Amino acid sequence: MKLTIETYQHDAVDWIISHPRSALLTSVGLGKTASVLEAFKRLLIKNKVKNMLVVAPLRVAKWTWPMEIAKWEDYSWMTVCDLRGEFVPDCDVYTINYESLHKVPKNRHFSMVVFDELTKFKNAKGKRFKAFLPTLSKIDRRVGLTGTPCANSIADLHGQILALDDGLRLGKSAYKFRERYFDQLDYMGYKWGLKSWAEEEIHYKLSDLALVQSSEDFSDVADTELVDIDVPLGPHLKDYKELEKHMLLEIGSGTVTAANAAVLVNKLLQFTGGNIYDGGNIYDGERFTYQTHDRKIEALRKLADEHTPLLVAANYISEKNAIVEAIPGAEVWDEKTSLARWNAGEIPILVAHPSSIGHGLNLQKGGHKVCWFSQPWSRELYIQFNARVARKGQGERPMVFRLICPGTIDEAVVEALRSRGETESALLTAVKLLQNSV
Repeated sequence: MKLTIETYQHDAVDWIISHPRSALLTSVGLGKTASVLEAFKRLLIKNKVKNMLVVAPLRVAKWTWPMEIAKWEDYSWMTVCDLRGEFVPDCDVYTINYESLHKVPKNRHFSMVVFDELTKFKNAKGKRFKAFLPTLSKIDRRVGLTGTPCANSIADLHGQILALDDGLRLGKSAYKFRERYFDQLDYMGYKWGLKSWAEEEIHYKLSDLALVQSSEDFSDVADTELVDIDVPLGPHLKDYKELEKHMLLEIGSGTVTAANAAVLVNKLLQFTGGNIYDGGNIYDGERFTYQTHDRKIEALRKLADEHTPLLVAANYISEKNAIVEAIPGAEVWDEKTSLARWNAGEIPILVAHPSSIGHGLNLQKGGHKVCWFSQPWSRELYIQFNARVARKGQGERPMVFRLICPGTIDEAVVEALRSRGETESALLTAVKLLQNSV
């Protein structure tokens, strides 16, 4: 298949070629992978590079990059090696996931590195970052890809930019970065606020490194329609408030307790989802759960009667199990079979944890509607999950439904997602304006 490069992709290609250290802050679905491959091809032809190392989330490294290379005749001649296996010399493209960076051969030279989902490097003190530094220091040409550079906080930028420019713009020390741009808001140093002038200076320092491309400017995908569906807890709200106030709830024949605020947050989210764990590891599917209500199940049932195919995000195993048991046609995501069957229109309701299909997978052929059964704290997961259907090639207007229990933590999470989004939007807009003014 022959690839048609869009005008905005040509801009990205030119940016990568002309900037040895670059970041593409590009909305999901705008073809970042193809832009990088085109730039890499042109650099190869000009003998500017000899190979490329791609560091990405596991599924993206394992599936997305090899599939994109094989799909387009423009790049199908490129050889690909997965560094999680045996090293193959003289390949064009090498792939590795972030968790396996320690497996990158120390004696091999890569002339170009691409960090797909650069936010994985937001913590410059992390083991994976430190383990890769000796190899990274020898690579001159670096590209960072992300559509959510500061999904949770502008403080997340330091490690990401450090991986690209060795500390040229925001410094090498995370401590000094925080000291310069943030004020300490509490005695213990847990809370920090951005100084009044800091955001403008950070934007300016990134303007020669980062190219911003927003989907609303270039994509053929219509704006996503967001629909919040209130799911009142009714008489169950009393039990919810009991747990919220006392961090303890007697339910059924047992008692649920929360040892601290972090545990309580998870318990409250579990409660609004309809099933609450009795303690211990919340991801252990074998553990006993108590049903708190079936309000969201009923709301999802009504939604599914009118809106299928439907991609459903559920944060807990108990939620996925409850949905599949209660709603005919619902299936839990299976990495081996669900992708092809969903895109073929064979699954009316596909239920998945946000992180299981959050990056790189193209699900737009199977549907255009997403439902959040429970709300996520991570805005990056939220954006990436929605973008599985809201991406280039989607012929319908994407729709995102959120099931929200009024007066509960659901509303707090939704507000957190919104406010974090405003911070990121300010960054992207400011950098774009600075570029346009040159």
